[in-house]
Amino acid sequence: MRINQEERDTMETNQLTKEQELLLLTSKLTLTDAEKARIIELSSDTGIRWFQFFQMAMYHKTATLCWSNIDNINPDVQIPTYLYYMMRYGKKEIALQNEKFLREAEQTAEILRGNGIQVIPVKGVRFVRTIYGCSGTRFMGDFDYLVRKSDGAKIREVMHSLGYMQGKVNFRDNTLTPLSRAEEIKWKMSVSNFAPYIKLTDDPCNKIFKFDFRHSLDDTLKTDSMQEILDYAAENGDARPAHLLIHLAAHFYGEAKRTVSMFLAKDFNIIKITDIREFVLRSMNAEEWDEAVRFAKHYGLAQQVYFTLYITRLLFHDGYESEIMERLGVTDESFLYSYGDNTLDEKYRTERSLEERIFACDSSEIAELPSFLAADETVPEGGKGAE
Repeated sequence: MRINQEERDTMETNQLTKEQELLLLTSKLTLTDAEKARIIELSSDTGIRWFQFFQMAMYHKTATLCWSNIDNINPDVQIPTYLYYMMRYGKKEIALQNEKFLREAEQTAEILRGNGIQVIPVKGVRFVRTIYGCSGTRFMGDFDYLVRKSDGAKIREVMHSLGYMQGKVNFRDNTLTPLSRAEEIKWKMSVSNFAPYIKLTDDPCNKIFKFDFRHSLDDTLKTDSMQEILDYAAENGDARPAHLLIHLAAHFYGEAKRTVSMFLAKDFNIIKITDIREFVLRSMNAEEWDEAVRFAKHYGLAQQVYFTLYITRLLFHDGYESEIMERLGVTDESFLYSYGDNTLDEKYRTERSLEERIFACDSSEIAELPSFLAADETVPEGGKGAE
């Protein structure tokens, strides 16, 4: 039964299972002494169902972050030996993978800039170094950059010269097939980023490099807001924190709302909110919040930011969220419980509460292939559940 949004603003501890509470506590980098004490208490509880806990953590892409917190805060914790070695080796391998990925991303970005193409790193390619410290606590599956839509042809030329192709991977035989003309047109007409550029590697553990170049903040495909972000960065050497936050919020909102994201189990991965939370605590001050509110209202993105702060407050409740939400001027919260494929204007109301969606770790509400994918009966590389 769906919980009405007026009934509560945050999830109370006694409404969470021990595994859910431990997941939220350990899916953070910035922790209070009281939170650390609670992590010790929960992780020492012999009733903790560790396999269920790590199932949720893996779904939400915070598994190695959760494990790192538990191992650092409660080094005497007793978990099943198999899980211990999986987390230990997984963290080490992700750290090694991230270093390889960052080298490729940064070298390619420099080549793009050398060809007069402005690129701004976002999400994992920015945060692995600046927030997570290349420690293996933050998985990175691709490289995300903000770009000007008008640079699309130049990006294509440079990426092709570097061996990249806009296509789909078949991991069974390690081949890359170019997008069809119809698929290219669909991307251009309905998606806020260029079709991903992919290159096969000879590394059996990391078979591809993938670049995602975003030219619009939402699926209206308007470029004026992105233009302001890029113009500011060109004049000041980097993007403004407020503008990066708006991008993170718009991206999270888009994936939380799309039927295709729900089908691929990408709609409510907590790592996205962890990124936002840690970025806010490190980079946002009163002046940046003023700019974020102005920018969101000016470009019609207030709903996206409101939704993101609502979920951030629901999970972490750091105390700043309600004031900013009020300043955004959003009065109708009914959109919190709708979802739909934005590109085709399909709108549905979820039968599950937001809490249920977050902890369900499945896409059971999507009974059939979303129309955005069904149009040509294809699923993005890797199939359902792919990164």
